Amino acid sequence: MATQDRVAKTWGITEKDRDLIERRAATRMRLRKEYQRQLYSPYNHGIGEGGYVFDPMIQRFLSMKATLYDHFKPTPRTAFIGLATVIVPIFGSVYFYRNRRLAKAKELSEGRVAYADRLWKLI
Repeated sequence: MATQDRVAKTWGITEKDRDLIERRAATRMRLRKEYQRQLYSPYNHGIGEGGYVFDPMIQRFLSMKATLYDHFKPTPRTAFIGLATVIVPIFGSVYFYRNRRLAKAKELSEGRVAYADRLWKLI
């Protein structure tokens, strides 16, 4: 009882929560052992399935990823996300660097920057 009180004070969990955590850990361990048993079973190697365990959840995920664009529906939100992540950065960069280059060229052509202070010199 003293250990349980110490655990409750240290971690701030109740007895019910601790039991739930222990049951989840036991379930995880049981599933891990079952997966390893199927993965390393010597009997599956004879039929050509050794080292592979069919998992329906992984298959469902891979099928979903393969058919993602078949089920895509363009909405204003997806259009905005595409615009904000692709188009705006490209045109923003072009605008910024072009204006900076033109301003620098104008300063150089008007003679406001001495030849000794220029970054690219012929001599």
